[in-house]
Amino acid sequence: MAMNGCPRQIPVAILPDPSEPLPPPRLDLVAYLLAAQTCGELTEVCKSLRAGARWSRVAEAALKAAANSSQKLAQMLVASATPISDSSVSDINPIRSYFAVRSAALSAQQAAAQEAVVIAWGLADLLCAPVERDDLLAELTAFRAVFQDFLLNEPSRKSSPVVERKPLSAGSASRGSAAERWVVGHQVYLMLNVRATTTIHLALRALNQDRPVDAVKHLTTAAGYVRGFTGAMGHAGAMPGVVYRQKVRPTMAPPAVSVPLTGRMHKEHRAFRAALTQLLKVCGESATELADKDPSLAWARMALLEADLADIQRHVLLAEALVGEDRSLVQRRDSDSAVRMLREMHLLREAQYRSLLAFEDNVVAASLGIARGRAAAASVW
Repeated sequence: MAMNGCPRQIPVAILPDPSEPLPPPRLDLVAYLLAAQTCGELTEVCKSLRAGARWSRVAEAALKAAANSSQKLAQMLVASATPISDSSVSDINPIRSYFAVRSAALSAQQAAAQEAVVIAWGLADLLCAPVERDDLLAELTAFRAVFQDFLLNEPSRKSSPVVERKPLSAGSASRGSAAERWVVGHQVYLMLNVRATTTIHLALRALNQDRPVDAVKHLTTAAGYVRGFTGAMGHAGAMPGVVYRQKVRPTMAPPAVSVPLTGRMHKEHRAFRAALTQLLKVCGESATELADKDPSLAWARMALLEADLADIQRHVLLAEALVGEDRSLVQRRDSDSAVRMLREMHLLREAQYRSLLAFEDNVVAASLGIARGRAAAASVW
């Protein structure tokens, strides 16, 4: 099903509607234990990275084990989930064809299977991708959160289907070619966008039902997913600029595709921005006002907005490394460079969030509450 720039070995990722949160899947016992094992292996990698080491033998072994476990889990979940009918898949357009991404109304089991496949391919590529430490840590932490979500329900008694385990095909993400990494990283990026959007909708539901503790939990989780998709974008672009310009960029413009492609076409990120806008309509008090009312909620919202600012900053740095002062593929000849446009977007977003982030001096009285809110929010993720 892969088309245009997408290497044909990479499977199409079918993502659910983020505005309709799904319950956690209920795995059978074997899959449940495998998901728990993968969580543990990812935890070992993250511990090593947080200790300051870019890499170590322990971290490398744990990442290989996690990639191995996640591939087995993905195959198991795909085999046990109801097949997704072609008629239910929607929104096929040039950019979704390029990155092999679709949307459909999915069950919890189907969505879990799709996420597991995306993560398995992401982990396989991370074994050889020169990803920066912070990007790697953020992406792996988000992967672990997805698998932890798989563990929220007690396992069922249903037996796992017997699947023949096959290694990733030749020419797949395990080879780490630039075109493959670009697609695999973007599939992870879009999947985590959906996760972040869904979690913001859960926070909105909690706020509307006067459940602020649950809202704090969901906003903190959403911030982690945002950091994760920022890391995934760094993963996608983990290649020399000259390789990107010669091997990848030409595949996103005519005649390789019907229209020039740009990140603004991503439906998943537009949905994330819409959910964030909706959140700020419901919870739009200044940082001072919200801190006086609910310090934990103020801190959780601030963490989410700071993650969003860090995401656009990371895009600036990535664009600078990959395209320099060139214009984007959709900019007019007389316009500024892509990097300058992204910097302007960052400044505008920072101005929009200013009153929502900066705690003024008159909040000193609430500082102890803020500290407690920070600790509570940090313990959730």
